Order: sequence, then C-alpha cells, then structure tokens
Amino acid sequence: MINFSNAYYLKPAQGVVFDTPHVVHTILGSCVAVTMFNARLKIGGITHAMLPSATEETTHKCVQCHKYADCCVKFLHAKFQSYGINRTEVEVKLFGGSDMFQTADSGRGVKTIGHQNVEVSLRVLDELGYRISAQDIGGSLGRKLYFSTDTGAIFLKRIQRLHAEE
Repeated sequence: MINFSNAYYLKPAQGVVFDTPHVVHTILGSCVAVTMFNARLKIGGITHAMLPSATEETTHKCVQCHKYADCCVKFLHAKFQSYGINRTEVEVKLFGGSDMFQTADSGRGVKTIGHQNVEVSLRVLDELGYRISAQDIGGSLGRKLYFSTDTGAIFLKRIQRLHAEE
C-alpha cells in the first residue's frame, strides 16, 4: 500500500534520495526515470533525466547534474554508496523513454531522444554492475509514475495521447 502523506513532485532534471518515507511522483515522455531502493535501510532514490549524455564541459559536475541520464545513474550510485549500500543490495527499475511524437525521421531507424535516454541509462547501469529488476520503457505513450521510497513500490499509469481536432 502506498502512503501519499509525504508526497513530492519530481520535476525534469531533478533527482532525490530519501531515507524517510515519501511518495515521489513524476510524469515522463521521452525522459527517463531510474529508481533505486535498498530494503535493509528503507532508502529510495529517483531521478528524472531529459537528455542522454553530459558533454565534455559538464562531465566534471555530473553527480550534481540531473539533466542527463548518465549523470542521473552516477548520482544515485554515489548516494547509495555514501550510505554504505552495496550494489547487490539495490533494486533498480527504469521507466520512460517513449517516442511521443511522430517526426520526419520516425520509422527511418533514427534513434530518438527517448531511445537514447534508455540506451545510455542501461549502459551506465551495466557498467556500474547493477541489475534491473523491472522496466517499462519505449513505446509511444507517456507515463505517470509514483515511487514509494520506503518500500520500493511503483505505481505506473500509461498516459494516452490526446489528438487535436482539425
């Protein structure tokens, strides 16, 4: 059961780690959210990345920058290590990366921002030795996500795209 008494809205380019019970909610399109949870200490973290990778100029401050998927994964990794949590004790989940809008490149094999966000997140998680326990990625629908930081529970709702009248 998710307790909504301590709700926190996670905006794009943000990341949080809580060692007290919170329900963090966010809305994803092409952005990706990575969640990490440790059952022993009841610590949960979530990030909301907008773009795949930091540039050379921003890499030095990557752990503080939540705009990029690679930096988000490194932020969560660093925070969980600061609590003395081994990566084998971390439940990791990945969400988002949808292709919400048709473009001129749709169907041409061009990697969309959503696809790149997912690809980079998966690569960095793998490089750091994490195993993903659940994921809901890609597709053409947005997602509304609720994450309970003290249980690791996720509630996910796919958001249908509304079509404008012509």
